[in-house]
Order: sequence, then C-alpha cells, then structure tokens
Amino acid sequence: MEEIREILSRLEEKADPAHAQIHKKYHKSSLRFYGLRTPEMRKIAKDILPRYKDIRDKTRFFKLCDRLWQEPFFETRMITAYLLSARLKFFEPKDFNRFYPMFKDCDGWAITDTLAIKVLGEFLLRFPRFHKETDKWRFDDHLWVRRAGILRFIALSRGKHEWSDNMEFILKFHLSESDFFIRKAIGWTLREWSKNHPQKVIEFVKQNENAISALSKKEALRKIAQ
Repeated sequence: MEEIREILSRLEEKADPAHAQIHKKYHKSSLRFYGLRTPEMRKIAKDILPRYKDIRDKTRFFKLCDRLWQEPFFETRMITAYLLSARLKFFEPKDFNRFYPMFKDCDGWAITDTLAIKVLGEFLLRFPRFHKETDKWRFDDHLWVRRAGILRFIALSRGKHEWSDNMEFILKFHLSESDFFIRKAIGWTLREWSKNHPQKVIEFVKQNENAISALSKKEALRKIAQ
C-alpha cells in the first residue's frame, strides 16, 4: 500500500539511532526501533487520517492498520494504535475479534496500554456486551493480554459511569499476581476510578487489605486526600 511506503519513508527520515537504542533497552522489546518521539509518531498518524474519513473507507482503513501492525517496528505499531483510536466510528461488533490477536502480539506496556484504554476501552463503552468475553482474558498466559483486561476499565471510569462490580471482580481476581505490570495496572485503574468514586476505592482497598500489594494500594490512593 502507498501509505505503508510513505509511513516507512517518514520513519526512516526521522530515525534517531542513538535514541532507538535507549528506547529499545527501556521497553525491553523484541521489536525494532526507529527512535521517534511520541509527538513525531502522532504527527504521522494525524497526516494519514484525512484519507479515511467516511465509513466507506473502513475496509481500506483496517487493511492499512493490519499491514502496518505487521511491520516489525515499535513505531509502526504505535502509529496503528493512534490510527485506530482516532477512527472508533469504524468499529462494529464483529471487530471485537481484532483485539485479542493484537494483545497476544504485544510485548510491552506502551502499545498495550494505548490499545487497551483508547481503543478496546472505548469499543466496550459502545458495545458493553463484550465485557463477558474480555473477562476470560484473566486466565490467559500472556502478561499483556491480562494487563489489557484490567486497563479496559479506565475508559469506563470517566464521565458519570456507576461503579463497576464487574471491574471489582476482575481486580480481585488479579490481586494474587506478583507481576509488577499487573500490580501497577490494578493501582492505576483504581486511581482513575477514585476521581469520581473515591469512597468506593477506599472501601475496596480496606476490604482487600490482606491481598492487595503495597504498589497497587499506593497507586490506588494517590489522588485521594488522606
């Protein structure tokens, strides 16, 4: 596709080998890195988006995203996530099947988090019946699938949404996990919910005092006046 060649060409032009090495070491990723900063990646996505405005562009748009995702670079996957988050209107219920393979393909927090919050989370706001399917991810052996299954609730935390008993169930399930990224995700999710439901978060922490990790607790209560 023309856009793929264009994006790769722009990545080559903006490549920063020194920063790429730092970035790769920081993310501990098996992907290759051009070394672009976030604003530069967002700019590339923004420049592509006007070509895909109408729902009639959906097939071409998802084909672009699928092809871009398959490129073995951190930046192409982040740009894919930015593109998807900007065209949520293209998603239909059947597109839920796109998510699991993508998260299964993730090997770090940055891409996982962007997809989980800004794409999957927003999708589930429109099509909440798929929460039941996503709940099954708690059993998955892939860390980033499980993290995505937690962070999806951050999108739900915004606005005037009621406290989610389903979220509470999922968070409790993961409290026994020792992995840093799972514990961080639990705390981060609770912290976001504390902005509109501080008392509920306090109660959750108290009720699970013997199970919740110090990291999750610290993150959960960070925005609540003690």
